[in-house]
Amino acid sequence: MATIVLKDYGRVISESHVGKAIYADIESQLNKNGSISIDFTDIVSMATFCARQIFGTLYMKYGQVEFVSKLSLENANDSVKAVISEAIRYSVKHGTKNV
Repeated sequence: MATIVLKDYGRVISESHVGKAIYADIESQLNKNGSISIDFTDIVSMATFCARQIFGTLYMKYGQVEFVSKLSLENANDSVKAVISEAIRYSVKHGTKNV
């Protein structure tokens, strides 16, 4: 299983271009490997917008079952986990067309 190390993008994930780059990296690795691990070691925070860009979009694209089977989120702190959960809830309720 391939691993994407998010600290390569910075310790704070808060800018749109960074979210787009992470999303593109995840999709590329998923296409090559089928499933991936995403390592959140040293990530101190993630903007909700970026979490929607990345994880909300992936959740809407793959659905709950495939999302869980394709992505392993490792070493995320409680704050980042909460932001990702909220981003997914928002995307399910409102869609991802504005991301």
